[in-house]
Amino acid sequence: MSNERRRRSLEYLVEREHATVREIADVVAAAEFGSSAPPDSVRTAVYVSLRQNHLPSLVDAGVIEFDTETNQVRVLDRARGVTMYLELVTRYGITWGEFYQYLGTVGFLVVLGSLLVFPIVSLISPLAWATIFLGVFAVMSAYQLWTDHWSLRRRLLP
Repeated sequence: MSNERRRRSLEYLVEREHATVREIADVVAAAEFGSSAPPDSVRTAVYVSLRQNHLPSLVDAGVIEFDTETNQVRVLDRARGVTMYLELVTRYGITWGEFYQYLGTVGFLVVLGSLLVFPIVSLISPLAWATIFLGVFAVMSAYQLWTDHWSLRRRLLP
């Protein structure tokens, strides 16, 4: 599940139980392109990579069934246990875990710079910087919980 196309495909299938390769390719291409109507060249490239690489890998992982003759894909019950471990990706293409790592690293470096009296950074006390970064962490955590809540609700409720 290290590949973003596999994760998106599996998430889409878990929501719908089954789909065609074309439907999955359209959803994945739209997410990658950042538009609900990606160009045909993007959709075709995604379709080919799904059909030749990513869907067979998901079959090997035992989470989907893929009928290559009809291009029908069906999610298996085992996939539901796997999707809970997929890390959610922000709309900017990084995972929430990576975002929090970056935030913590930048916060640490700014506080350290303030303690070491680096220009500009030292104009604000280390305690104020720590408070600012903790506030950003709290706001972003609340945002993540809120968006995850609504995403889960959309999946569970018709």
